[in-house]
Amino acid sequence: MSTDNANSAPAKTVRPPAPVIRLELYDESASQRILKRQVPAWIVSVGLHAVLLGVIVIFHLAFGEKYSDNINATEDTAINTEVEDKPEDKNFENPDIGLDPNIPTNYNVDRIEDFSVPGKVLPDEPIGNNMGDGPAQTLPPPPGIGTEGQGGGIDAPTIGAGGLGQAGGMGGPNLAGMGFKGRSGSTRQKMLQQGGGNSVTEACVTRGLMWLAKVQRSDGSWEIDGSHKSKVSGTGIALLPFLAAGQTHKGGVSNEGKDSNKYTKNVLAGINYLAKIQRPSGDFGTQNMYDHAIATMAVCEAYGMTNDQKLKPVAQAAINFIVKAQHSAGGWRYSPGQPGDTSVTGWQVQALTSAVRAKLTVPKEVFTRVSSFLTGVEGGSGSTAGKTYGYTEKAGSPSMTAVGLLCREYLGWGPRKLAAGVETLKAKPPKKRNMPTDPQPFDIYYYYYATQVMHNYGGEEWAAWNLDMREWLIGLQMKGDEKAPNFGSWNPDQSHTGTAGGRLVTTCLSLLTLEVYYRYLPLYKRDGGLKELEGT
Repeated sequence: MSTDNANSAPAKTVRPPAPVIRLELYDESASQRILKRQVPAWIVSVGLHAVLLGVIVIFHLAFGEKYSDNINATEDTAINTEVEDKPEDKNFENPDIGLDPNIPTNYNVDRIEDFSVPGKVLPDEPIGNNMGDGPAQTLPPPPGIGTEGQGGGIDAPTIGAGGLGQAGGMGGPNLAGMGFKGRSGSTRQKMLQQGGGNSVTEACVTRGLMWLAKVQRSDGSWEIDGSHKSKVSGTGIALLPFLAAGQTHKGGVSNEGKDSNKYTKNVLAGINYLAKIQRPSGDFGTQNMYDHAIATMAVCEAYGMTNDQKLKPVAQAAINFIVKAQHSAGGWRYSPGQPGDTSVTGWQVQALTSAVRAKLTVPKEVFTRVSSFLTGVEGGSGSTAGKTYGYTEKAGSPSMTAVGLLCREYLGWGPRKLAAGVETLKAKPPKKRNMPTDPQPFDIYYYYYATQVMHNYGGEEWAAWNLDMREWLIGLQMKGDEKAPNFGSWNPDQSHTGTAGGRLVTTCLSLLTLEVYYRYLPLYKRDGGLKELEGT
């Protein structure tokens, strides 16, 4: 054998790779294998989503309502805080705000005063330093007895069946609820416009008050400059136009509705004068019922507008004197206890109604007796009852008819019962506008009463009366040089009032006639007309 063959190693055998053999276990298909691999993932996913959904539901139940409320509140806030449209510009070009109630005025009448006066205190004043005794009162409006416009009410209940406020006795309008709210700033301006006044009548009032302040005496009084020399009635009647204009001894308001103390000292001095001279009996020292009634009106209105508790005893004592002085037949005359006449009785009724407005005590039977007295001097019968009123008997006169009708209005008569008497007043109207002369003399006593009656009556009768009355008074006022001694006053009229009362009484009654629009709330409007004034 050869060496090469002996040393040679045997050749290594190379094996091919083993084939991959896919086993089909238990006859498993491809779709089954896919399902086995993916189902566990699906189960996990569904579980996670279920947990998440549960969390969301729990969160909604626990916090969803509150969250929704917050969203709504936010939406509401967004709505409420939207910028309002620019308000319509006011019209400053209306020269006469009394002619057309549809024309906007240049006054701010958006608010109604809560109080008649601001109630400011002067530290050195003898009356009413203690303002903490009670708030200034603006009494609520009356329930009213009709809705047919300013004079369109219905007849009041029988005398004595109702009540003149808490004092009671007169039936008809609830004067205790009427107060003196019409004299406050913005309310006054709306009543001025709606009643038929205007900026010219207010300018006349301003000039008249300036004159009254100028002629006041150093002791606080005013004295009548006619044949009837009296400081009691002179002071009382001079205070009334200030009070009607919203000026009191505690402050006041201007005719633009702003706080004004311009005449506070004048009114305070006048009230102090009357308080100082009052006797324990309540009389103001003259035993003259004319004088006493006018002074009583002033102190009652001053108390009613301010609720000054230190003035209340003065006003109540003055009213008590009137009650005691009434004659058994129901009237009053010059001296206490005398059988009555219509003229003096008219002033007592005005004083008593001022007391009721101020919520002072007035016995019911006083008004029942007044009604009996008026029936005794009343002309006409049936449907014409009250067509005229006489002085002490049934023989009537225009002036006494005006006095009697105003008393009847306060005692509860409605427009139907007043109609016959109103026709009597229409027979003696104010001087026609643009007439150079008038056959009837200027009788301010008559027109003072008649204008109040017609204002309460309302309707077309008042509209026609007012246009002539206001223009007549505007034309008669003394104008020109402001430094002239009589600037702002009225010359004494051609009647007994001018002779006895002189320039002072003529001026005061003229001013009160021009203040009729807001001096008292409308007598025959439901709620005194305040809802209309407030725009509700």
